[in-house]
Amino acid sequence: MLGVLVGFGGTLVLVSNEFTIHNGPQSWYTLLVIVATLCYSINVNLIKYKLEGISSLAIALGNFICICIPALIILLYSNFPYEEAFCSTKVSTSMGYILILSLFGTALAKVMFNELVAISSPVFSISITYLLPIVAIGWGILDGETFSLLQWSGCGLILLGVYLITEKKQLKN
Repeated sequence: MLGVLVGFGGTLVLVSNEFTIHNGPQSWYTLLVIVATLCYSINVNLIKYKLEGISSLAIALGNFICICIPALIILLYSNFPYEEAFCSTKVSTSMGYILILSLFGTALAKVMFNELVAISSPVFSISITYLLPIVAIGWGILDGETFSLLQWSGCGLILLGVYLITEKKQLKN
């Protein structure tokens, strides 16, 4: 439990940095990261204890089928330029890359994550997701963003939390 709280605290440190950089209403969207962590915990427990025995691929497929219907409704009622999209080389190329990313990034990662949940504990599985903000900061550095001491401390807390979660308890004789 301590490891989960320490890792969550590190995530809060990284989110709080957004509030110091951007004071406007746009910074409140970073709280969605907190909502996402709560959703992850619900997801992991559902997969481990309620969907035990169902294959990882079937769970991922069910997720994407459920997402597909609202996504299509949003697409149909948006102002997506259908005719220009398929005539423009840049747009069709971008759509192709989105398709590749969704298949080989999101879908494959979801199946692998579901399999990880099935073969390990929910706490261990969700501790892996604490590494996502660190990866995002790495991409930010590659994109030329600055990296402050506060962000280093947040990453350190996340790694400490993951260590505490995955540390093997030694039996005392």
